[in-house]
Amino acid sequence: MKKCCFCINLKLGTLIISILSLGAAFSVIFSTIATLCDSFFSSYYAAYGFSKPFTIVSLIVYSLLFVAFSFGFYVSIQEKRVDLIERYALILYAYVFISAAMNSGMIFILMNNKKEYCEMALRSDEDCTNLVLIGPIINIVINIIINIYFARVVSAYAEQTEFLLRHNTPRTIIVQV
Repeated sequence: MKKCCFCINLKLGTLIISILSLGAAFSVIFSTIATLCDSFFSSYYAAYGFSKPFTIVSLIVYSLLFVAFSFGFYVSIQEKRVDLIERYALILYAYVFISAAMNSGMIFILMNNKKEYCEMALRSDEDCTNLVLIGPIINIVINIIINIYFARVVSAYAEQTEFLLRHNTPRTIIVQV
């Protein structure tokens, strides 16, 4: 892989991925805090409103991820630290599993509260219980695909940086007299 999204160099792609990841983590942190502080927001972030323990776990997990993505932002502006770039790629691969687990938890909560979710979030008395899970399941699949691609871009950036450092290092020539 030589480009991110077919047209952006890998360094800039890594920076953009870091910014997007920070934004995503911040939005989850905001939604969980809003849900914990005010029941009005529960209708907007309905899955969090049904399970306070899940909300608290989400807040902790995504706060830690925010720190990890901040590290990724720092790494994305470094030029010659292949080891840090590789660690950031590992963080992104781990995020694939963390994100899938958190989304699966949300689906589990929605499955156990389908009727209430339809009444509260959708303001509907109609039977929407079969449709409730389609959105989160599609979200998980798209999330996994995008996050694997992002991790692959950062891995490719690490490989590219290592290659450039190896081939642009001045070599000492020993001349025998």
